[in-house]
Amino acid sequence: MRGQPTTFWAKLERDDQGIVSTWHPLRDHCADVAVVVETLLRLPLWRNRLSRLAGLVDLDEITRARLCVLAALHDVGKFNLGFQAKGLPALGQPAGHVTPALAAVTEGYLNKRLASLAPWGPGTLGLLVTSICHHGRPFGARFDAGSCREPFRRSFWSPRLGFNPANGIDALLTTCQDWFPQAFTDDGPALPTAPAFEHAFAGLVMLADWLGSNVDYFPFTEQGDPDRIAASRERAERIAHKMWLSVGLGMRSPDGPEVDPFDRISAFTPTDAQRAVCSLHNSGGGSIAVFESETGSGKTEAALAHFVRLFTQTQVDGLYFALPTRTSATQMFERVRHAVRRAFTQPPPVALAVPGYLKIDEVSGSRLPDFRVQWPDVDRFR
Repeated sequence: MRGQPTTFWAKLERDDQGIVSTWHPLRDHCADVAVVVETLLRLPLWRNRLSRLAGLVDLDEITRARLCVLAALHDVGKFNLGFQAKGLPALGQPAGHVTPALAAVTEGYLNKRLASLAPWGPGTLGLLVTSICHHGRPFGARFDAGSCREPFRRSFWSPRLGFNPANGIDALLTTCQDWFPQAFTDDGPALPTAPAFEHAFAGLVMLADWLGSNVDYFPFTEQGDPDRIAASRERAERIAHKMWLSVGLGMRSPDGPEVDPFDRISAFTPTDAQRAVCSLHNSGGGSIAVFESETGSGKTEAALAHFVRLFTQTQVDGLYFALPTRTSATQMFERVRHAVRRAFTQPPPVALAVPGYLKIDEVSGSRLPDFRVQWPDVDRFR
């Protein structure tokens, strides 16, 4: 949108004079993030891992829809007028959006506004807080009255100059019923309560917010644009494929699992130990393989062959090497690139990510000058 915000906003840009020039409606940003979560939860490996952490055979459709709603609520704190004042100074004192939202939870303000989520079970509050804390820093407060590190400021949530946070939250929740109707059915299991599941959901929302905040992927809404949710769903599908988060069968090599995995990554004859790795039984339920051998005995190639086998069989989507030094990482990068180019008709990207280096295949990157988040809440974490 062009000009000054006319309703609740989530993102904005300023011109050279510091004046707001474009802005993105909060409702639409919530849609962007929610559909990324929706897309990732449809991927078998992602869903299976979350299911295991929840102690379930599979996350049913109702549970997945409810997680999407909680992801849509990740920026519910931006309805507070302190945050909105960052784009509209007439609204008063500026503020962040994470700790004010947590204060609103502990005070009970948000709980009342989101009372329709209560039938989803006792795990709902923890997952809501997890979603709110999507900037990567957990909060160690007990979520009962008066326990939040920041006091609840009613002025942030009181109507002013045509902005009513309560109405904004109610409208977003009503819209979520249109976006994810299955979430609001009368039946369905209670949401998971396992701490490991909350931890994984935190990572899922963080990734979704990172992708949903990228204007190259999800450009700001323009006046006259079609329905946002439909367009966002199409974008999320494209991005998941582009980033190799969604790995289709055609991206796993047409050679098929019958081709010897070691032959696909190397021209050398495998050792007995390497052949043993390539013949490990794969039950499809996940496993841990430990390969110990002397330096130079081919452990890297054994790991790559094992990955190629599992990747072709759709058991894994990726591989990473954790190495102790930058030198060993840069050397390993070229070895992995060579093996991947040999193994796949459509090679997956190989990334080097160590301090001081950022490279994906043949493309090198660098930290942007004067890089910073737009509105850090760092001072509020103390």
